[in-house]
Formats: sequence, C-alpha cells, structure tokens
Amino acid sequence: MSGIYASVFIITIFLICFSILASISINSVSQIKSVKEFVINNNLEKVRVDEALRVSSNRILVNLTNIGKSSIPVDDFELFDVIIVYKSNLTGDKVTKRLLFDPNRLNSSGWTIISVTSSNKEELLNIIDLDDFSYGLWDPGETMCLEIWVDENFSNTLPVYVLISLPRGERALFSV
Repeated sequence: MSGIYASVFIITIFLICFSILASISINSVSQIKSVKEFVINNNLEKVRVDEALRVSSNRILVNLTNIGKSSIPVDDFELFDVIIVYKSNLTGDKVTKRLLFDPNRLNSSGWTIISVTSSNKEELLNIIDLDDFSYGLWDPGETMCLEIWVDENFSNTLPVYVLISLPRGERALFSV
C-alpha cells in the first residue's frame, strides 16, 4: 500500500514540476514574441536610398532620405555603419571595408555628408552645420547626399555593394 502512495506522490510532484516549467516556457515565448514585434515595428528610424551613382573609379554619391518618424542628431552620424564591398581593379580581390564618418576628408577611405535638402530645396528646420557638424538634426523627409570614397579603384565591370546601418538598426543596402 505504501508503494502506491509513493508512486502517486512522485507522479503528483512530477506533474506539478511539469506544469511550472510549461508555464515558464509559455511566458518566455510570449515575451520573446513581443520583443521581436517591437523590433520589427520600430518605425522611428527608417531610410530610403533615392539614388546612388559612381562619380569616379573610387567615389560614390548616395541620396539617402529619412522616411522615419524621428530626427537623427549630428552626434549620431559617427555611429552609422557604412560598409562597402567591391572587387579591386588593381588586385582583383574582393574587398570589404567599414568606412568611418570623416567630415574633413582626412582619411584615404571614408564617408561624409555634402548636402541636406528638403523637397529638393535647402533645409530650413534644424539645419545641419556642414562645416564642422557641431549642430543640427536630420529630420524626417530630408535627404542627405553622402559621399563615399575608398583608397583604390573599383572594378569597372562588377557592382559595388554598400550597406548603411543607422544607430537603431535600420539599414539600406544597395549596389551601383
């Protein structure tokens, strides 16, 4: 008789533990799903590539429009990730580089902003100081013209791929 009680007791303990674990798992999955939905639905910071041109054998100009709901301060520009992938015209090797924001063009590879417009006119709200980038905001609806350069020539026949990622994770990937 005591064996039956012991078996029932063990099965009861097992069922209690199993229901606790199941409840924890369901709550965790629910929390993960809500975080995932937040990341997917984060419309605060979005960008669109309007145009990208190769202007020389090692330079690209890109028109990038802020189509999100928030302004981006100039202090965040150095947090942008600009990654370029191309085939070297000199060596034929595939080259991948992360380019740094270089407003004074001091490095052999980098990127900077050469203009900011709103509806194809000079920006009027939260103007970005293009001389030393000490103040200003990239507001929704404004388009920045970025200049991207590297220290060697791209292949003439293959595309150049560029990924621009903003501090909150929004990305633009394009090729020229």
